[in-house]
Amino acid sequence: MKTALSTETLATATYLKLRTDVIAGTFPFGAKLKILELCERYEVSTAPMREALNRAAKDGIVSQSEQRGFSVAPLSVEDLDDLLQTRLLLNEIGLRRSFEFGGAAWEEQVLVSWHRLSRISYTPGAIDPAWESAHRVFHRSLISACKAPRIITYCDQLFDSADRYRFMARTAPAKEPRFDDHKSITDAVIARQPDEAVAHLKRHFQETADRCRARLLPQDETQSAASERPDC
Repeated sequence: MKTALSTETLATATYLKLRTDVIAGTFPFGAKLKILELCERYEVSTAPMREALNRAAKDGIVSQSEQRGFSVAPLSVEDLDDLLQTRLLLNEIGLRRSFEFGGAAWEEQVLVSWHRLSRISYTPGAIDPAWESAHRVFHRSLISACKAPRIITYCDQLFDSADRYRFMARTAPAKEPRFDDHKSITDAVIARQPDEAVAHLKRHFQETADRCRARLLPQDETQSAASERPDC
């Protein structure tokens, strides 16, 4: 029993390290993930490494096939658009339900998470673990009162997938500061304005996706895609 628990704990720790590296773009997109090389990198045996890879595959950040084994999930405009639409739908449901079921404690949680995020200096083009953690906590707080655990879990997984694109495009020009988006959402939550909060959140996701799309497409194709994209 002790050995099983130890293996499970080790697999979780390995999964978290692998997840962080995949999301941050440490491995090339589409690259084959060789188990023995990963075991050496993370200093673990094959059992916890396979478990970590299987969990990453369930999250969608790693691909698995009988022929090729495990590989880093590729990035594409088609996947980005599908990801965006799914995030918009699920996060809107979670946010509106949080307005319905959440009270003063939920509002306070959103306000505190925004306050902590706003106090961390943001450097464009860099990955700051403290800011990234606070950013994730803020977005999770928005749907935390929805009383739908599966929605929260799915949104967490989609957040990971979106971060892969965001980190890929982190050197692209961005509005400064983008914290205005987070503040606008927070203000709408405190004012109990669900339509306003949803609109700000959708715009926030859409603008981020547009920056990512610009890195995936040549300039002329980017402009064409933007003109053909339906409003969300």
